[in-house]
Amino acid sequence: MPFGVKQKILMGWELPNCSMDDGYPFVMSRQFGATLSKQGILMPIIDA
Repeated sequence: MPFGVKQKILMGWELPNCSMDDGYPFVMSRQFGATLSKQGILMPIIDA
């Protein structure tokens, strides 16, 4: 497997029912490796 820069995917979720102190909706994000293999973390998130 070659080393170097790997592609990543950044997914974000906005939770409209949970507002922050300033009134804006709470936003969370998570970064994943760009792979859909069964060993990866992204596939279970997409399946859910």
